Amino acid sequence: MNFSLISLTLSTLSNSPVICNHASFAEKRITIQRSQFFRQSHPLFFGPSLNAKFRLTDSTMSQFLSQVIFIQQSFNYENKKFSLPIISLKKFSEPFTITNCQFVHVKPHASDGGAILCNSDLNISDCKFNVCSSPIKGGAIAAYSQLIVRNTLFQDCIADLAAAIFCSSFKKEDFLFSDASFFRCQSVNQQSIINKVTPANFQYICSNISYCYSVGFYGAILLTEAKTKVEYTIFNQISGPDFNAGLTVFKTNEFLVDSSLFANSSRKTKMDFSSVAIFVDHCMTREGIIKNSYFMNSQKMAPSINVRLGSYINVNDCYFYHDQRFETRLAGRIRMNNCHYEETTKMNKSVLQTPKKVIIMNRNKLIQNLELMQYVYYLAPLLISILFLCALEAYSRKKYYIN
Repeated sequence: MNFSLISLTLSTLSNSPVICNHASFAEKRITIQRSQFFRQSHPLFFGPSLNAKFRLTDSTMSQFLSQVIFIQQSFNYENKKFSLPIISLKKFSEPFTITNCQFVHVKPHASDGGAILCNSDLNISDCKFNVCSSPIKGGAIAAYSQLIVRNTLFQDCIADLAAAIFCSSFKKEDFLFSDASFFRCQSVNQQSIINKVTPANFQYICSNISYCYSVGFYGAILLTEAKTKVEYTIFNQISGPDFNAGLTVFKTNEFLVDSSLFANSSRKTKMDFSSVAIFVDHCMTREGIIKNSYFMNSQKMAPSINVRLGSYINVNDCYFYHDQRFETRLAGRIRMNNCHYEETTKMNKSVLQTPKKVIIMNRNKLIQNLELMQYVYYLAPLLISILFLCALEAYSRKKYYIN
């Protein structure tokens, strides 16, 4: 059975779903293209058939009274603009894929995930989440299985817990963020912009969290029992939390922070064991690494790095500015290797420095170096493509002259 809607416009339907898929045919193909749905009183609903194949392209959905897309199967979405959430309640073998979509002004009344609530594996790429909110967890996304986010913007997202993304899984899953940007997101009652609980492999690469605000204990990222890898990432202007403004990790087996910037973040109140950049509690391998990173937090008497409960962190080739301090409590230790500081840097007795150097560096020059590194990362594919086209053109001309 094949079912297609092309160039359809619907407005203010009665109390029934737009599409209700209950029949159990062997296989269905449902296609919606170049359509618009406005002011619907019920969601788009796709029933429990395990063999249905659904595709929605170049469509606009806005002002749904229910503000829900209800999906029970893994579908692909491309080139759409949404003003309502997507919900997947069942876990399936294939990942739920969303590509090149926009979620704008999405606000469900009582559910996790402002735009997406998904229990299946979820892949998101080239999307925008603008002004999405949830009264519970995850202003943009609540994911309860594997989550991969690439080249996606989260802007002005709000939630009670986890302003942008809440992740949780009973099994060990992979959570990858690459080229993800978070701007002006706000956690209104509890902690963090990204919240991940239960065991996982968490990678946060070439991404940016800036100008975000969190009411509660934690600011940007809160991880529990996750193997943590953060590379080429910017944490800038994170404010509001009581405990830690940047990266907070509890009970980790692996911990790596490489080539990242922590700048201009602050905590609201002074609490024991708190920090403004990185907090590590109970690193179970007893060795973590922070290297090639920049710490430019200007809040006075606020430690940049705090380590507790037997955790052992090596800090290698890092740069620290303004009045920076380091805290180690309850058998936590930090070893500094070839790090560079301003004159106002303070270190407590538990910190070991090898070798013991203090170098005054130019802050603007370091920022330019970090920006240059970001430009090289983004321009490298373009330069490779140009060189390939030039080589191909030269080969074509040589072949023409020979003939």
